[in-house]
Amino acid sequence: MDYELYIKNSTGVKELGHRLFTIMKEVTGNKAKFEELQHKLGYPYVYIESDYLSLDFDLDNDDIDEYQNINFKYYKVDTNMLINIQLYSQKFSEGWLKLIELVGRLAEVNQGDLLLLDERSFPLIRKHDGLIFINSNLDHDQLKNFTEEKLKLLNHSYIKEDFNITS
Repeated sequence: MDYELYIKNSTGVKELGHRLFTIMKEVTGNKAKFEELQHKLGYPYVYIESDYLSLDFDLDNDDIDEYQNINFKYYKVDTNMLINIQLYSQKFSEGWLKLIELVGRLAEVNQGDLLLLDERSFPLIRKHDGLIFINSNLDHDQLKNFTEEKLKLLNHSYIKEDFNITS
């Protein structure tokens, strides 16, 4: 299952990659690898992989403006970077827990805003002005992934809020 994590990154992209790698190792028990690769279309990107999930993001990060405007307009988050996340289907339930913990740790060390979307571009978690919000407008399947017990892995207080877009 794929997710998109938009963040406000005020450090260098490579520095963020190393920070995410450190977090991934902590969350997965040192079972992670880090690579800087060249896409077949020519752009460089960072790839971080574990047994549960992988992260990748462009080092150039030039095509973010459209998403940045949409994220601000609809979710009031200021973001300038996209991190693609893939949870492996055979370990989804474990990977989901690792993802929640990773998002919580990233929210703690990265001072900017954050927005986690699922594969349908449905908003799940956002961080704005230092506060974490969990979308309360979830379907039955999503609710199973957002139990109080699982959300404890954020290691951060949060507010449940309906992210429903009304224009």
